[in-house]
Amino acid sequence: FNSECEYEAVEIAGFEVTDLLIAREGIASLTEPFVPSPASGFTSTNYSSLTPAEKEELTTTTNVISSITWLLERERGDVQLRKYSGTLDHPKYSDKQGATINAFQHFVYLYSKKTLVLADIQASESHSRLSQKAVLFDLMSHTANRESGAGDHGDVGIKTFVDQHECVQKCVALNLEALKPLENEEHAEEEEESG
Repeated sequence: FNSECEYEAVEIAGFEVTDLLIAREGIASLTEPFVPSPASGFTSTNYSSLTPAEKEELTTTTNVISSITWLLERERGDVQLRKYSGTLDHPKYSDKQGATINAFQHFVYLYSKKTLVLADIQASESHSRLSQKAVLFDLMSHTANRESGAGDHGDVGIKTFVDQHECVQKCVALNLEALKPLENEEHAEEEEESG
């Protein structure tokens, strides 16, 4: 996105995505059943309702779930936060930072070949004294295969973004394809195929 903006000479607000750590919550012995923490939202009941293929994916050679994997972000502390979008809410902004995020969402959707939408976008002030960039954190996504994790509303989330997105000047300056409601797009494709 930054490279495309630079190439097209589009001035954007600076932002970066927070650093992440991958952590694993596990057990000391693989001979005892794994009991996940309440924070994981995963219970032994969840495990017993999995399909055989899902169980196979989550098991070890001793047939027990051995861990839960977490993405950890830096604690935000007492910094000013700004929310740019919700899970299924994508407002239009006219200020530089908000318009940059609007164009970034539009760019990501097109760059992913219309299979990914970023949602629940929030930003905080940078933790670095050397940078004035906002730090995006706790991003969610909606994906065509609905496999990006909690809150992924799949095609419904993608359609909601397309229906709600209003291009800002930065979208136009980047020559991003205008978004049409997905029903209209599918109808246009059907007409092209039949005509």
